[in-house]
Amino acid sequence: MMSTQEIRLLYCLVVAVSFIIADLSKSFRFGQKHILVYLIILFLAILIGGRPVIHMSDLDMYENSFNSICRNGWDEIADNFSEFGHDPLFSLIFFITSPFESFHLTLTLISFLSLWLAYKACKVYTSGERRGSSLQLFLCLIINFTFLNQQDNVMRIGIAFPLILIYFYYFYRRNYKKATIYGILAVGVHFSMAAAIIISILARFIQCRLGWYYLFYICILCASVAGVSLQSAAGMAGFGKAEFYSKLSESAGYQTGFRPDFALFNTIFLLFFIWITKKSKSQFMTYYIRLYVAFSCWFFLWFTVPFNDRVGAFSWNLIPIISYFGCIDKFTRKKIISGDFLFFALMIMNIVIFIKPF
Repeated sequence: MMSTQEIRLLYCLVVAVSFIIADLSKSFRFGQKHILVYLIILFLAILIGGRPVIHMSDLDMYENSFNSICRNGWDEIADNFSEFGHDPLFSLIFFITSPFESFHLTLTLISFLSLWLAYKACKVYTSGERRGSSLQLFLCLIINFTFLNQQDNVMRIGIAFPLILIYFYYFYRRNYKKATIYGILAVGVHFSMAAAIIISILARFIQCRLGWYYLFYICILCASVAGVSLQSAAGMAGFGKAEFYSKLSESAGYQTGFRPDFALFNTIFLLFFIWITKKSKSQFMTYYIRLYVAFSCWFFLWFTVPFNDRVGAFSWNLIPIISYFGCIDKFTRKKIISGDFLFFALMIMNIVIFIKPF
């Protein structure tokens, strides 16, 4: 069996080769892409589904949960549908696949679902905005380091994030019926998506100038430097994950406290978004920059909690989408080329930040 590191590198290679083939065959310009997309999704799903289960990892926890469902059946997950704050839809996936008693088959199916939903999200965005290529955006999205991490380890978020991305767009377009459906599905897969929905509503209805959002960003960043945190407030509100992750701090050896590297990373991308929208800000870009700022601020206030990068993923998952549409808007005569540069920049970032082969 291949090591996790080898699978990650092969994943990047497959996506990069697929991107080059699509680019050379002009699939980004024309509609001949569906066969290529589903071949990519199938191959990557099989690749990721065969990854090894590392002891004491999230994947190990998922396997234990899956084995319990195989042994106990519906009784194992029945409470998830009656108790607030659980992830019933994800448990349902385990229950449906439990008769096969193959965890790796389940991983493959979950990966396929995650990738398919990601492509659906890209189609919703490009068709709704009437610009860009859904295939090009899809490849940019899945080469981003957060998507690979979600495929590789935190599977619930891997399914929930494409659903919440679709929710964001329908909510932005005021298609509240579809937004409600995808919002419920996202929360049902991973309860943390409820926070994303609340933040999206605030970003929608607090329609002040972006300058005020940037000022708020700076203030929250300064507060984080001073040690202000949402940890205690989350515990008081009954969000048990905060306390649970805090108890893991010593055993996991996770760095907590103000994270200048994370703060700098988010700030660099915010400055990039400001630059690409300097001459013209569409309503779409304005709303999604608000979302990015709001999610970044939320992230900064979680620095004292171990595994806070999972909160950071809310802002990081928006990077390919905002960057893609921002670039094709700014470089109108070189849309395909700007998408090419973006893809390889995201791939390099993935290799350096997440895979770390050297």
